[in-house]
Amino acid sequence: MREGLTVHFDNSTWRKPQCTLEAFGSFIIPELEPTLDDSSVGNPSLVHEITFNGNTYRATNSSIEYAAMASIIWPCLPSTPIDVLEIGGGYGGLARTFLRSREINSYTIVDIPEVGRCSAFFLKEFPNARVIDPE
Repeated sequence: MREGLTVHFDNSTWRKPQCTLEAFGSFIIPELEPTLDDSSVGNPSLVHEITFNGNTYRATNSSIEYAAMASIIWPCLPSTPIDVLEIGGGYGGLARTFLRSREINSYTIVDIPEVGRCSAFFLKEFPNARVIDPE
């Protein structure tokens, strides 16, 4: 039997402060700071140049938010490489954050087909990520 760890994060109850770096910056952990640089994904017109801890990044509001969410989950995870199953992974923003910042054996997202196609596109650079249809 495999041992597992379940981390429940329901972002419908996630209280979002104003989406500014100042609001999120107080609790983004150092390991996730490089994931703020996410200019290669999404709409480039929504990219902001920001400075955080003396480093400059091209960040989107989403990359700042995903780094903040991952900072909450990170302490619950073991330090060894892990297998992740994310149910309802959306477009894969949280997956990208973890895949870019730590060693992941495999990252699987289960979502409806319409959303799964988008997350598969955004995660195509990661060979250990896969998206499956619940059917």
